[in-house]
Amino acid sequence: MPTIKEIIEAFFNQIKAVIREYVHEQEAALKKRLKNLLIASIIIIILVSMVILFIGSAYLFILVGSLKYLMNFMPAWKAWYITGITAGIIGALLFLALFIFIRKQLKTKQN
Repeated sequence: MPTIKEIIEAFFNQIKAVIREYVHEQEAALKKRLKNLLIASIIIIILVSMVILFIGSAYLFILVGSLKYLMNFMPAWKAWYITGITAGIIGALLFLALFIFIRKQLKTKQN
């Protein structure tokens, strides 16, 4: 006849086995979610980098073209000022847009 101690040990061993199995399942699910999140994050980072590079390259060609065009109608120093101010404004707007986008992404991940 089993003693009370053996019955309690068997009961707790069963509870430990159930908890251990549950923890392993949750760990596997968490690893799978983290893997998917990491892959999605890498893809998003690459795509955003490509878009920023594309926009920057296109904008550089536009600025050079507008500089040459403006030099036909005004002194070179005024054309450079206008081009520089335009580049600064668009750069600041791009920085602000990316800052808001990143801040929004960080807020959604914290919730």
